[in-house]
Amino acid sequence: MHKALMTVVAGVAASLSMTSGVLAAPMAQAAACPVAADDVIAGAVGAPAQILDPDFGVTVDGTDTECLFTAGGSMVLVRREANYFADSSAAGVTPEQAEQLRLLIRDELDYVPVGGVGDAALWATVRDRSLAPERMAVLISKRGADVFTIGVMDKPDALDRATTLTRAVFAAQAP
Repeated sequence: MHKALMTVVAGVAASLSMTSGVLAAPMAQAAACPVAADDVIAGAVGAPAQILDPDFGVTVDGTDTECLFTAGGSMVLVRREANYFADSSAAGVTPEQAEQLRLLIRDELDYVPVGGVGDAALWATVRDRSLAPERMAVLISKRGADVFTIGVMDKPDALDRATTLTRAVFAAQAP
């Protein structure tokens, strides 16, 4: 199973490439995710959760933190880019900010707005549905100046799972 998850992780990593310029090499961190602890993920998923691999599961690159968990036999991505938006005063999202959310992921994706999650949210799924079993669907949410990306395996209940996880991650953030 670990080898199969690593194959999926490679696909996720390829689809979650940043569009910004050259970045410094990310630094792998300890086994604990600074964005959401194992118990936060476990509570939202309803199954034990842990970092996928202590050497690979948590990556911090400046203000971008990405954590990969295994929970309930599936992989879960939790990503936070702090201070992604310079102007976070608006409770909603401007058209320019919505476009910035779409640019977070490079892939042939379909985006659907999702209400009731953060200041604004987009549900991103792979356009070629034959690839869905191999890919994650992600809920990209703006909350203040930060962007959160919560990824779950692209199954029929994926949006509900990602929404529940996003709300749990939001609740776990320090005020």
